[in-house]
Amino acid sequence: MLPARPDKPATLTPPRQQDRGETPPSPDPHTPTLRAREASWSFLQNAGTLIVALSIVPVGLSAAELPAPLTSARVALGLLWRLAPVGFVGATASGFITGASGALNAVFVRGVGFDVFAVSVYTSAVIAGGAVFQYPVGRIADRIDRRSALMGLFTGVAGVSALAIVVTLSRPDWLPGVGFCWGGMAHCIYASALAHANDRAAPGQIVGIGGAVLVMWGVGAVVGPLGA
Repeated sequence: MLPARPDKPATLTPPRQQDRGETPPSPDPHTPTLRAREASWSFLQNAGTLIVALSIVPVGLSAAELPAPLTSARVALGLLWRLAPVGFVGATASGFITGASGALNAVFVRGVGFDVFAVSVYTSAVIAGGAVFQYPVGRIADRIDRRSALMGLFTGVAGVSALAIVVTLSRPDWLPGVGFCWGGMAHCIYASALAHANDRAAPGQIVGIGGAVLVMWGVGAVVGPLGA
C-alpha cells in the first residue's frame, strides 16, 4: 500500500522562524535614515561631478590665445620679501589664522556645548562667509590700496574674535552668525595678500611669487594649530 501523498510538496528551505516558534528580529529603525543619507551623498557626488564637467565647457569654447610657455619658474621667497613684504607677512598670517580655525573650530564650539549638528552648522557658516565675502572685499581692494584692505581685514578679524568671546558667554546661539562674519574676513586675507604681491611683480615673476605666497601660507597653516 502506497503512503499517503502529503498536501504540500517537500522543500529544501529551512523552516521559518514563526514555524519554529521564534520571534523574528525587529527591523532596524535607523535603516531608512541610513539609506536616505546614502542617497543624499550619492546625489552630492554626482552634482559635483556635473559641475566640474560643465566648468570645462567655457574654457574649451574660448577663443583666447594660449599664453607663452614659461622657460622656468621657481618659488621666489626672497623676491616676495623684497617686492611685497606686506604680502609675505599677510600670507603667513592668513595661514596661521585659517589653519588654527580649521583645526580647532569644531573643538571650540563642541566645548561651548553644541551638539554635532550645531558644530556642522557653525563650521559651514565659517566657510560660507569666506565664499560670500570674496567678491565685495575684492572689489573694495581694487579701489583702494591693498595694504589698507589687508589692515582692515586684520582689524575686522580681531574685532569679530573679541565679539565671539562676548557672544560665547552671553548668547552662544549667535555663534554661527559671528562665525560667518569672521570666516568672511579671515578667508579673504590670503587673496588680498596674493593680489598685492602680484601688483608689484613683473609678468615673468608672477608664478614664482604665487608659489612663494602659497608656501608662506602653508608655513602659517602648520604653525597656527600648534600655536593656538
